[in-house]
Amino acid sequence: MKFLHTVILMQIALLVLMSCHQKKKGFSSEDIQGRWAIDMVFENHSLDRVMENSPHDVYPTRNLFGVFSNGFYFYGDSCNYKPGFFDRNNSDNGIPMLIGSKTKFKINGDTLKVWDIANLDWQMLLIKGLDEKSLMLQTIGIKDEVFKYKKVEKVSNSIRSFDKVIVVSITPEDLSDELYTLDNDGNYLYQKFEIREIDEIPGSFYQSKLKVNLLESIIDGFDFIDLDSLQEEYLSAKMGGNTTNFVFFIKNGEISKVIEDHDNVSPDELQWGYNAVIFLRRQLDMKFVESYKDIYGSEEIELLHPRIFKEVKERLGWHWDYIEANKKVLNKTPTN
Repeated sequence: MKFLHTVILMQIALLVLMSCHQKKKGFSSEDIQGRWAIDMVFENHSLDRVMENSPHDVYPTRNLFGVFSNGFYFYGDSCNYKPGFFDRNNSDNGIPMLIGSKTKFKINGDTLKVWDIANLDWQMLLIKGLDEKSLMLQTIGIKDEVFKYKKVEKVSNSIRSFDKVIVVSITPEDLSDELYTLDNDGNYLYQKFEIREIDEIPGSFYQSKLKVNLLESIIDGFDFIDLDSLQEEYLSAKMGGNTTNFVFFIKNGEISKVIEDHDNVSPDELQWGYNAVIFLRRQLDMKFVESYKDIYGSEEIELLHPRIFKEVKERLGWHWDYIEANKKVLNKTPTN
């Protein structure tokens, strides 16, 4: 009888151990709560064999409007997918319409399912690893890709100490270049221009005013990047046809810091902030400014923008003498 009792206890213990082992194989929504950004060290190392002779860190190009490459914020059973879901059939100057970023998610075993509000379908990823600080996801499909994320928290050294953020996007020749300005009062300014044509401050300004809650959500997007930890330049492995974004942080009318990002390969925590500034122009009611003097803060802009354009030109490092000479030749060429 005692032997039978011992056998029963051993069977119960074995079942408990098997149950615990099975539970460890799967994950729950509680395990993945928080904000997750791409691990830049992992991204850089993945190109070591390809770019081993490069003197700089070079990062693989990520599709800004693709699937699951720009970070997540999981809270409860909801998910804020960065940068969001887009209507690719509704595009203006290369920027599709943002539909939204808030969605729902669920976890079944080792599979993460995120509801795609654009395609109205579940996007599935395999959870290859998950602990308190890191998350490894693998896409499921024709091209299986592995993304490693790190958990991030709010930092004290965010953009809240600056007066405004200015983003200058220099695009391939078939698109127009753009400038976006957002100050801490919610004044938003958009300008389309051609960097190769700039001789003075051009027109074509549009402006709008953000409501308090929207402004706070945009500023909150910058709260997870330590500005002092950023490199001045983030280089893409892509060759040709690049879009370069210059992010200017302004304090008291002066340029305090500039970050140069080639093809959106900079840290997610930075892109959560500045990409949201870019996408605003397609979400707001933008009003054309007929007179330059009607622009909010026009006096500061008149002094600041020439310095910004000069900085951008110097950082681009193009052969400006050749460009200027070629432009003069074209202007002299008679047309039939």
